[in-house]
Amino acid sequence: MADVFAYLDGFGASGGGAGGTLTVMAPANITVTIFKDGKTKAKNAGTSGVAVFKGLEAGTWTITITGDGKTAQKTVTITTDYSTAISFNTIPEFTYTGTFEIVNDSDEPIAVSQDNWKIRFLTSGTLTFTNLNGADGGIDVFLVGGGGGTKWSVGGKIHSGGAGGGYTQTGKAITVTTNTPYTIDIGAGGIGAADGGTTSAFGLSASGGGSPASSAGAAGGSGGGGYVHASASGTSASGAGNGGSDGSDGVTAGSGGGDGGKGQGTTTREFGEENGKLYAGGGAGASNKGGVSPVGGAGGGGNMGSDGATNTGGGAGNALNGTHNGGSGIAVIRNTRGAA
Repeated sequence: MADVFAYLDGFGASGGGAGGTLTVMAPANITVTIFKDGKTKAKNAGTSGVAVFKGLEAGTWTITITGDGKTAQKTVTITTDYSTAISFNTIPEFTYTGTFEIVNDSDEPIAVSQDNWKIRFLTSGTLTFTNLNGADGGIDVFLVGGGGGTKWSVGGKIHSGGAGGGYTQTGKAITVTTNTPYTIDIGAGGIGAADGGTTSAFGLSASGGGSPASSAGAAGGSGGGGYVHASASGTSASGAGNGGSDGSDGVTAGSGGGDGGKGQGTTTREFGEENGKLYAGGGAGASNKGGVSPVGGAGGGGNMGSDGATNTGGGAGNALNGTHNGGSGIAVIRNTRGAA
């Protein structure tokens, strides 16, 4: 049974607040019931998936669909001719060979929705849609590359800066089809003195964050912090050696220390939106100064001597004589919310 999802037509000829005709687009061959103030009308949507109710009075009507053991409901306000659609589930049906999670816009796990949804792909795999449901109008895509790793000494040379978080990439209103295999590659976090891996899906890609090659933090979505030398002064209050956040540079460590790594200069929040979940924090630089322990950037950046967080693209924090790994990247899709 194919689900159909919501759209609104323009107003018709019944204006003036007197009510009108309600056209409901629904799954084929299911019962559509409308209710208001004790008045109930029911029709079968038939093979066309359309039920039309004429001569309705103005006000709020509750629409319910039932069939195949499922029920869904929504309300509409009628002031003139009106068209709407209702489905049992807006989340697309799919198979995926890797690991994933489905959440709502509040990041709560869901299995069924008649509203917005997001699918986060945590490991690499192949995605195949079997029923688009709420994805038939396209999807938005957000990618984060893997965070860079850190290793204090490489070939006798000291690499003491923090690693860069993974870069991010957003695409809007991307068309997808059923029965088409889509490869999703999740960038691995850099292991030791290695850059993070590239995350790619739906024709887009996001590069991994860098691994430091000196006392300077590495570049990335958010930059790694610089190395804090024992001779540095006034560093605690300034956050010396901290990793960058939300696309910013890492913090320079002052006298005798390393520069902060360069960030991408644009937000690393999910889908590039102000209230989106934060990713790709830069890793902290190492510190040889007592009382100064740099911290990783918000969005999964590792503190001094810590790995970047898994599935955030966070850069690894550095430490004296240590080896630390970057956080793996992530790919996220959702029902499209706007044009590219």
